[in-house]
Amino acid sequence: MQEEYDTILPVMKKLYKLFSTILVITILVGVGWYFFPTDQVRAGAQNLKQYVSRVKDNFNSDNVISQGFKADDDEGYGDKGEGLSFDSTSCPYRRLLSVKQQGVYNQIYANARDCADTFRLVCELTADELNETYVAVICDHPEIFWLDNRYQYGYANDDKDTAVQITLEYNDLASNLGASKARFAAAAKKIIDGASKYADAADKEKYVFQTLCANVDYKDNASCNQSAYSAIVNRSTVCAGYSRAMQYVLNELGIPCYYIFGKADGGYHAWNIVQLGGEWYGVDLTWSDQTSGLTYTYFNVTDAALAANHTRSDMSKKLPVASGTKYAYSPAKEKGAASGGSSAAKVVSSMDAYNSACYAAITAKGVGSYSFSMTLSGKELYDQILSSADRRDFEAGFLDDAAAALGLKKFGYEYTIDGDLDDNTGLVNLTQHITLTKG
Repeated sequence: MQEEYDTILPVMKKLYKLFSTILVITILVGVGWYFFPTDQVRAGAQNLKQYVSRVKDNFNSDNVISQGFKADDDEGYGDKGEGLSFDSTSCPYRRLLSVKQQGVYNQIYANARDCADTFRLVCELTADELNETYVAVICDHPEIFWLDNRYQYGYANDDKDTAVQITLEYNDLASNLGASKARFAAAAKKIIDGASKYADAADKEKYVFQTLCANVDYKDNASCNQSAYSAIVNRSTVCAGYSRAMQYVLNELGIPCYYIFGKADGGYHAWNIVQLGGEWYGVDLTWSDQTSGLTYTYFNVTDAALAANHTRSDMSKKLPVASGTKYAYSPAKEKGAASGGSSAAKVVSSMDAYNSACYAAITAKGVGSYSFSMTLSGKELYDQILSSADRRDFEAGFLDDAAAALGLKKFGYEYTIDGDLDDNTGLVNLTQHITLTKG
């Protein structure tokens, strides 16, 4: 009997330790979940878990990579950029630099614009100061999409910490820059023109957000994936490309939008802050474009909400704090807007009802670019609508009849469809953006 007891006792002790550990972990997770900030961010946790499992090892560093070498005394200064002028509103990183750094910033920008490679700096900087200056250039200027996020710096007299020269590096787009610029301008113009049809800055921002999410796919090995070009033209990118694309388009629309870099869930990451009505809002386009569809969990949120899994790095910490609430996304607002302001929006529960709702919205609004929303009875109907859209069934379902009612014999039609699932009710808030033009 004693022998059996001596055998069982160690096993029981191990089981006790195991169950104790599981209990502690369960309590900690429960406490963490309870205090997870804001309902909006909490609502997207389930989808985010699926998303993170897809990209957790694919975050790209926005840190600039540099390498020192012995400077060549024969190199000239290239274009010193002395005649350049930058608006501090659209170039926030530049204003964080010292006067010496701002001079080198102008020089780097001027030479990068012309694809020049090696030149002496207008003034000496420490290696850290030069790195900071280079980061400022690439964070302020998504339009220079051919500039790589790496460079080499030259030092003199074996003082490896003092930079006197720099060699810029460029991606593959620089080999045929004229054609690359033309493709970029044409693709960006389509998004800008679509957003310009809205009067309010918040509506323009939402259109850009929805359009980029609809058109772009996350791909960690996408070509030139640190550039706005990869998202806007190639439609395949990573966090840096998503963020620089949104930055470029919104700035072209006159809406201040800054590139933010730091860490998210332990990996390098990039997102944006956007100014609306004098307030700043955080927008993570990458995490909003999930494999399960578009989510608004990280659209127009505060830094306090993002702090649960986002941390700014270096100079990004000095940019404005996102604390705005007026334009925070709310599914309830969308449902109210869809029902003429009523909080009790009619729930669409069939394809026939969906077609009727689309017909009514289009005939009411007519030619132009606009969005309308409706509440669907569930994800199954939403999936049916997406499949129907892929087959272009909408032409027979509602579009041909709506165009006829508007007197359009010929017409053009572009659209995007986005859905936001309410985990509590199982309802789906569908937002459909269309551009209907005369043929």
